[in-house]
Amino acid sequence: MAETVVRQLNAPHPSPQSTVASQARLVTGDWRLETGDSFMDIFNLNELLAQLILAVGAALLIGNAYALIQVRRGVKPKNMEGELRQGRAWWLMAVGLIIAVWGLASLIAF
Repeated sequence: MAETVVRQLNAPHPSPQSTVASQARLVTGDWRLETGDSFMDIFNLNELLAQLILAVGAALLIGNAYALIQVRRGVKPKNMEGELRQGRAWWLMAVGLIIAVWGLASLIAF
C-alpha cells in the first residue's frame, strides 16, 4: 500500500486517488510517506538550536562588555544600588565567549 501511495505522489499529474490518499495522511498524521523527511528536517531544529546558542553567548558577551564600558565611563543606570561586580562581569564575558564560539562552530559544521 505504501509503495502505491509513493508512486502516485511521484506522478506528474496527481490522480484523484492520490489526492484522497494525501488528505488521509494529513488526517492520520502519517506525512512521512509523502515527503520522506523527519520532524527534525522539516523545522531544521539542529540549525535553529545552534543559532540560539550563538545568540545567547553573544548576548552574554556583549551585555557584560557594555556594562564594563559604562562603569569605566562613570555612567550608572537609574535606580541602581551598589557597585558593579567586575569579576563577575569578566567571568560572564568569558562564559559568553565560550558559548558563542560553540554556537558558531555548530553553525559552520552544518
